[in-house]
Amino acid sequence: MPGGPPIGRPTPVGGNVDLPGYPAELEHSAVLVDGREVFIRPIRPGDAAELSRAIATADQQTLYARFLGSPPHDEASIRRLVEVDYVHRLALVAFAPDGTGAGIARYEGASGDDAAEVAVAVHAGWRQVGLGSLLLRELGQAALDRGIHRFVALMLAANLPAQGVVRSSGLPFSLEINNATSEIVMWLDGQRPPPRGDDDVPSDPAAGSVPSAALPTEFGRTRAGKAGRPER
Repeated sequence: MPGGPPIGRPTPVGGNVDLPGYPAELEHSAVLVDGREVFIRPIRPGDAAELSRAIATADQQTLYARFLGSPPHDEASIRRLVEVDYVHRLALVAFAPDGTGAGIARYEGASGDDAAEVAVAVHAGWRQVGLGSLLLRELGQAALDRGIHRFVALMLAANLPAQGVVRSSGLPFSLEINNATSEIVMWLDGQRPPPRGDDDVPSDPAAGSVPSAALPTEFGRTRAGKAGRPER
């Protein structure tokens, strides 16, 4: 999970950094349910060192839930995670007031594809305050604006709190369980097709969704996760 600058509060990039296609309009501050403030912006190449540090210091349970296997450590994999095109591949990072990373949400898609794989991770000290569902919701809107209509997430079937984060995001979704893993499909434009069977789980609050304030979150494996794995 990338952090902010080594010293001081994270600051907007705006027009001060030459990053082709960088969507400065996605930079903003947000207040969470416990009153704490985070600064959210798209990922950028300068986040590589903090991303490597966060992965190296994370506990094994968190890493396994996040990556469903071994996390990336080599320089090439880390570089790919922080160098995105901001259209088919995009990540939003939330920063604490001291500039350290609090959470991240990423999607990985391809040109001409209206679906993308999504992953979300939140630092242990920033869980249970709605940050995961906030990042997922904002990433979904950014993806929809870029022609992506569906998110697909792969997670451990036993990871019920992560499934709750999807529910609390407000995005319509279906859930399919296959042995030890679950695949969730989220419809970003709200145009969810009719349920196909008992494994389709509604996301309507009246159908039993769980408030994000009660949930930790570690889920998802993107295309980078299959050939290098995504960031924490």
